Amino acid sequence: MEQASLKQRHALGHIFAFVTCLVWGFTYVASKVLLNAGLTPFETMVIRFAIAYVALWILRPKLLHFEGWRKELPYFFCGIFGVTVYYLFEYYSLSFTSANYTGIITGSAPLVVALMMWAVYKEKPKRLFVIGFFIAIFGITLITMGGGSDLDISLIGALLAFGGTVSWAGYCAVLRKIDKSVDSLLSTRRIFFWALVTLAICTPILGFEVSDVNFFSFDVILALLMLSLIASALCYNFYNVATAWIGTVKTSAYIYFTPVVNAVGAYFILGEQLLLPGIIGIGVIIIGLVLSERGS
Repeated sequence: MEQASLKQRHALGHIFAFVTCLVWGFTYVASKVLLNAGLTPFETMVIRFAIAYVALWILRPKLLHFEGWRKELPYFFCGIFGVTVYYLFEYYSLSFTSANYTGIITGSAPLVVALMMWAVYKEKPKRLFVIGFFIAIFGITLITMGGGSDLDISLIGALLAFGGTVSWAGYCAVLRKIDKSVDSLLSTRRIFFWALVTLAICTPILGFEVSDVNFFSFDVILALLMLSLIASALCYNFYNVATAWIGTVKTSAYIYFTPVVNAVGAYFILGEQLLLPGIIGIGVIIIGLVLSERGS
């Protein structure tokens, strides 16, 4: 029975990781809808995670007691690395470089996560995982070419995008320090709490003016619900559970799939181009993902 339970957890872990990265691939499309409606990247972040935080309280109306800073610090750093710093770096890198170029850099996240786990926990990535990484990055590059737009390369934009990738790797490393006996919904909610605290500190600098945004627009409501309830409240929980059940490196490898979903979603929803190199790139990414999963 115990062995069967472990097998079920392993299968569910892969499903959770796949569904999470599938949804996260659509977040670029939803974010673009909100940006076109007049919200800034920072305002989008604050509203998104505030709604997600409230939703998790409704789903699990139970208080997670403070048990000292030794147990609290992992939640604090996960909130900073996995939400505040990661999204600030990713969003504002787009101010200096193209989304295509940012996508290539953030596509390196699985390898950066693997290197972080090697540095912190002495878990050396296998050769097949690294081979799968380079194949997937090649596929991501093909997808950016298949979007019909050029790569706008900027050093500052590249550094911000890579900084966000390193921040996500830090999130994955610290996530392992969180007490696994705590309900995952409560853990995710506490992470969002510290993310909102740090975002509130940034508000006087980055500003928060949403008076001109039509929040009653169907597209805005749909995009907000998708980003907050599904991509944040649900999928952060799925991702956290998957890392516990199948491992951090295996879970992070599914991030390769987000550019595929983004390209397909942009094609059908936003009417953006998807040329032959992009179609080939989708197949290449899937090959790289399979190899990385076998080598992790």
